Amino acid sequence: MKIEVLYPEICCLFGDKANARYLNECMKEHEFIYTALSEEPAFVKEDVAMIYVASMSESSQEMVIDILMQYRDRLAELIEKGCTILATGNAFEIFGEKIVTERGEEVKALDLVPIWTKRQIPLRSNSLYLGSFEEDIKIVGYSSRFANSYYKEGAEVLFHGEKGFGMNLEDTNEGVRFHNFFGTHLLGPFLIENPKFTLYLQKLMGVEEPRLAYEETILAAYDIRLKEHQSDIEFE
Repeated sequence: MKIEVLYPEICCLFGDKANARYLNECMKEHEFIYTALSEEPAFVKEDVAMIYVASMSESSQEMVIDILMQYRDRLAELIEKGCTILATGNAFEIFGEKIVTERGEEVKALDLVPIWTKRQIPLRSNSLYLGSFEEDIKIVGYSSRFANSYYKEGAEVLFHGEKGFGMNLEDTNEGVRFHNFFGTHLLGPFLIENPKFTLYLQKLMGVEEPRLAYEETILAAYDIRLKEHQSDIEFE
């Protein structure tokens, strides 16, 4: 089984790269491919179990869109086939229809998932987040972004919000799911903070015996963080 991490030299902000490192610890018997900007992605010529893209600068978003546009048809095929794709922070914005800049200019994105994004630079929105995934998985996290995203027809909410900003400042629902594409504003070591979601992704990829590296510590930390998020602390 192969997991491909795209462009780690620029998709590395906010500690998001810890997601790939932790998943590697959980799945040591599987192959992790780290694809540089100058390389052709492995997914172009072979099926991979998962593709991961992490946060990047706004200028890097346009660079990555330009690079991936040549592989757009292949990405669309993989999404339709059910390949697992995780995009965290502002990485998921590049898979939407467009990004409207703070100057009102439209950047054409990959248009693979039914969302669009509007930047608000220099205004930054920060928020803790508490939500739920499926029926029984609580999600905790943090977002800090210069943009808000909006659902289009056919979009499926990824996390149903309870507290904090979601896709935009008027919506507590966060992120988008489209087939097995998962996109969320939530930053940092998201898979470490949400071990139950990490197990879910492993099962989705077909891992027969999914496991959590440092399981006792990870679950204890998750329980503490969940209680904190469920308390009366201010989120914005």
